[in-house]
Amino acid sequence: MITRVIATPANLKSLSFAIWDCDSSLVRLVLTINSLVWATLLLLPGSTFERLPYVNMAAIMSETAWSFAFLFLAVLQLGDLFLANKFEAFTILLSTVVALFYTTVTMLILLALHPPTAALAGQIALAIGAIWISVRPYFLKKAINGNQSQGDLL
Repeated sequence: MITRVIATPANLKSLSFAIWDCDSSLVRLVLTINSLVWATLLLLPGSTFERLPYVNMAAIMSETAWSFAFLFLAVLQLGDLFLANKFEAFTILLSTVVALFYTTVTMLILLALHPPTAALAGQIALAIGAIWISVRPYFLKKAINGNQSQGDLL
């Protein structure tokens, strides 16, 4: 009964629109905010990386270095959002870097926890969102016609 309600043609059309036809700026804004939160929390006094979920991150860089990496990414993302994708090649490159960064951070945390905690659901969702934003333009490239620029698909 529930699948009949969820999988109606109108609902599938709405889902298809959300996945393929909507601007990804909101997800990019959420990733920017998340990067700023990470940067801020890692700069606060304390030893975040002494906790088990962050041992793999600590093996790569210090908390301060990770904080500045998140901050740098946030500034680039915010600047790109303010410029409204005017530099399409940069936007595509940045989305790829963000996807790699968020996937790496998420995997480092997941590898430190067995079994993973439910609290990681948000971080995993952000990584999936970042990956989607990165690969979506390549899926849609064939759909570009003479009236649409690639920037419309970001």
